[in-house]
Amino acid sequence: MFVVVTCIAFIFFLLGSTVTEFRFFPYSVWLQPAFTAARAVHRQIATSSSLRETDLWHEPRFERRGVTRYQPDKCFNGWTLYTSGHDCAAFLVDMDGQVRHTWRLPFQDLWKHPPHVDRPVPPSFVHWRRAHLFPNGDLIAMYEAAGDTPWGYGLVKVDRDSNVIWSVADHIHHDLQVGSDGSVTTLAHEWRDADTAPVPGAEHLGRVLLDDFVLQVSPYGEVTKRVSLLDAISKSDYVDLLTTVDGEEWDLLHTNTVELITPEFADHHDFATAGQVMLSFRSRNALAILDLDSEQIVWASCGAYRAQHDPDVLPNGNVMLFDNHGHAGLGGPSRILEIAPETQAIVWSYAGTQSEPLYSLVRSTQQLLPNDNILITESDAGRILEITRDGDICWEYRNPATLPDGQASIAIVCGAVRLPADYIQFPLNNATSSALASKGP
Repeated sequence: MFVVVTCIAFIFFLLGSTVTEFRFFPYSVWLQPAFTAARAVHRQIATSSSLRETDLWHEPRFERRGVTRYQPDKCFNGWTLYTSGHDCAAFLVDMDGQVRHTWRLPFQDLWKHPPHVDRPVPPSFVHWRRAHLFPNGDLIAMYEAAGDTPWGYGLVKVDRDSNVIWSVADHIHHDLQVGSDGSVTTLAHEWRDADTAPVPGAEHLGRVLLDDFVLQVSPYGEVTKRVSLLDAISKSDYVDLLTTVDGEEWDLLHTNTVELITPEFADHHDFATAGQVMLSFRSRNALAILDLDSEQIVWASCGAYRAQHDPDVLPNGNVMLFDNHGHAGLGGPSRILEIAPETQAIVWSYAGTQSEPLYSLVRSTQQLLPNDNILITESDAGRILEITRDGDICWEYRNPATLPDGQASIAIVCGAVRLPADYIQFPLNNATSSALASKGP
């Protein structure tokens, strides 16, 4: 009897393996959704058991913390606002690295029973990914979680004392941009069942997909527009962005940037109009432009970059971005590129040096400053650096946040922006560096 049962079990194992490998019936109907869900649950369990299993913490590359280099005569002097993987907080530091103001609102304090997240990960696995500061001290921040899918956990606007003004309970993730009227353009994602909501022109895709959306949020926290990017691609001339995808892949786009097209940039190009949105599709190594009125992708292109983040449209018509994986040669695998979008020609680049390579496999940003310097967030290294065009590091800040258990780990820097010296028009709460201490797991 034992032999018979063993043989039957082995036959079912072979049948299951064959069905899964070659996508035979009933894989697409029953098994593929189950496998997709199982992968997501396994990832959450695996990463929420230890902070070091997430990508929020890395072994430090440097011993010193805080500001380690500062050449005042070469810098665009002002304030630096940054977010860190260790806390639901944003920190405003001066050029000497002193924390002058802190905003903080834990996810569980905002949503004790979140309507959009069934099983939130532990509090130490939730952080603020992006933050936008207004001159009066109001701040818009985005929650993200490590080890969960969807990982976008919501949007909040707080005042200078971290009191809630409004919030959006949605799977908002990666990026946000605030318009001159206070409205917010951002990203959200959710699971999509392609059986009940098929993607036209991409019927080969798997049944369970993670669909990205561009959201517009009013200055008062009301979602006024929600555009599916899978649909925007499928009904455009750029549907091949999807037809070249292996049907097994469920995170097809991994959209990580929204960037409003400015009049200055649009004046250089026939393919762009002010008010449209530039997007970065990390999984496709592609940039694209979405027209919010027609809800279609009107331009897309691929270049020499790989798994890129944060394309910024420049007044001269070029695009500057963080190329995470695309560099080979002296320096690191990551680099900052300035490209001509129509030809994808590289106009300028920076990859660090052999002794200090630029190396961040995920996240990371850059900001072109008014004096033509570039502020770089090298997320994996937990550092922010300002460089000149010839590659001289004139300011460097290393995240002081470390795990408190004696193990060498430094928190990532999610993103940073430099603000002019006269930008701040509110009393500072004079927080000190002790505000950066992590509570740990």
